[in-house]
Amino acid sequence: MEVCVAVVNDSIATRFFPHADPIGQHFGLSSIAHNHDFEIVGIIEDAKYRDLRQPAEPMFFLPLTQTVHYDDARLDSYQKWSLFIDGIQLRMSGSVAGARPVIQRAIANIDPNLTILRIRPMNSYVDVQLSGPRLLARLTTLYGALALVLACVGLHGVTSYTIARRRRELGVRMALGATRPTLVVGVCRQALVPVAIGILLGIPAMILGAPIIENLLYGVASWNGLIVGAASLTLLGCAVLAALIPARRVASIDPLEALRSD
Repeated sequence: MEVCVAVVNDSIATRFFPHADPIGQHFGLSSIAHNHDFEIVGIIEDAKYRDLRQPAEPMFFLPLTQTVHYDDARLDSYQKWSLFIDGIQLRMSGSVAGARPVIQRAIANIDPNLTILRIRPMNSYVDVQLSGPRLLARLTTLYGALALVLACVGLHGVTSYTIARRRRELGVRMALGATRPTLVVGVCRQALVPVAIGILLGIPAMILGAPIIENLLYGVASWNGLIVGAASLTLLGCAVLAALIPARRVASIDPLEALRSD
């Protein structure tokens, strides 16, 4: 029986030959009669061809003119479909527009009946695959920024209302010797307590919900300490700024006027 050659990806090499050099090893499809049809002559890196969010599949690549005789109609059908030229990849430099006539002439010289449907760079195929995740990422970023703005506005309003309600109390404290920086720090601390509690509760909730986000977005890990830390510091910094603006009004309170107010 004539042995055919094949190039396999890392998934096949590590799965079927974990403790041996895959080069020169043999494998086949389905039945025992075909378990030595192909000899491995090369290994390539894993690549994703269908869904970027799914792990790379075990794949092997055969010369176009190389065929195996199968008695199984299903395997024979798979082989015929694999001989269909769906796409040709070219590694080149320069623009696609400049290379289009050269590619068309080269294909015509091989077979004038071959039809070229389209010629476009690989990054355009990648963009198509990533269009959905990119749109979802932009929407998520927009909603997150909107939520951050609303939280800051709400905290600013609550802090302003609290200062207005405590105006007389703050005036009494200043009359008794409390310094304005001390009062400002106290007001900010009181405003930031709910924010700190929210961060402490939000991080575990984020960890629990991370697998959902990981499945929706491409290239997002379920846990990234740097991103979590940066998000927490950003939220805390915005909260400090939102609380500090109304808290600084404490410095402008006149103790005598505060004591006379209702």
